[in-house]
Amino acid sequence: AAAAAAAGGGSAAPSSLDKKKSDDVRQADDRSQQGAGDKGKWLALPKDGKVVVLVGEEDGLASKQAKPLIEKLKSDLGVSSVSSMSPKEYVKADKSLDGLSKADLVVVILSTSGPGEVPTNSMRFFRALKKSGKGPEFLESTHVVVLGLGNRNLDNFCGCAKDLSRSFANKYGARTHALSLTCIAKNDETEPEAWRDSLLKALSEKKCDEDDGKLAASTAVVAADIGKPVVQDAVSRPLVWEDVPVLFLYGTETGNAKEISQIMSDEAKHNGHNNVRCMPMSDYMGTYSFDALATEPLVVVTVSTTGVADPPGNAEDMWRAIRRKKEPKDWLQNTRFAVLALGDTNYTDFCAVGKAFDRHFARLGAKRFYATGHADDATGIDEVVEPW
Repeated sequence: AAAAAAAGGGSAAPSSLDKKKSDDVRQADDRSQQGAGDKGKWLALPKDGKVVVLVGEEDGLASKQAKPLIEKLKSDLGVSSVSSMSPKEYVKADKSLDGLSKADLVVVILSTSGPGEVPTNSMRFFRALKKSGKGPEFLESTHVVVLGLGNRNLDNFCGCAKDLSRSFANKYGARTHALSLTCIAKNDETEPEAWRDSLLKALSEKKCDEDDGKLAASTAVVAADIGKPVVQDAVSRPLVWEDVPVLFLYGTETGNAKEISQIMSDEAKHNGHNNVRCMPMSDYMGTYSFDALATEPLVVVTVSTTGVADPPGNAEDMWRAIRRKKEPKDWLQNTRFAVLALGDTNYTDFCAVGKAFDRHFARLGAKRFYATGHADDATGIDEVVEPW
């Protein structure tokens, strides 16, 4: 919920269950930030910044994701100091692990072995970290990002990546944020690229001004009135981040997507944002229109898949409309979006509806501001939902 909570504020009055859930989320966030830096706030990575990329694997998949990330850090962001090695090699070079605390950013990419197990070339690193005796001040100035690659058909999906991310934040004080942990299925060919794009964008922009909580106009567009055309000011000027309209849309059959959306919008309001709506897709289609989507600067979609890759009943109209919309290709050019897809790997076409919404938003020109989440009811959706 951290990514969406940084985006807006306000929703319909939550139920007592929603409020309890929301309180639980806040308490979890409070625990994760003990000894840590500001959650959700990124400072632009300087060109002279130091980046450490650790690649844990047995199958070559982590290296496959690390290579383009390192290339883009150097070519797109101009970062000159990027070191990459296996966790085992890192321990050999820095037995005390003190070098981690001197890095501006540490990225760990773990291709988990079996049911969430630590890959062989990472075991020594896990042991060294556990025995280091480091405290919560160890990584207080370091941003840490963990990408887990796992097999959804096995138990404990990306288990060791989740354990490592929790240790970095809770035990060693690493600065936490929306990208602290991302878990992706090994056979997913699209999400790694979205993850890289989200990370590079987070590193290249100063999203939230530390002093006045304002966002550069180049990173968001505000619609003066929902339903009217959006006009972006060509002059880069500060605008109040708390006033950026944010729309939480959900499609649900059993109520899970509704509950998650309401918790996220409630968290946004708790964090001081003023202009948030949370509603089922059917209500949006009835109150506004499908064409009004083009006026929305920020949209967070939470949607489940039912039956054989079918949309929930209250998402059917928008589902049909967005699939039929062919042109123009830049129709949603002023919209930034994120999708949380709910599904069950016991059925074919896992998270098919959420993946389709994600694909169609991007096809029509919308920009993804956070990597798509895929929550599996077979293993427990909270494993993905809570960090997302």
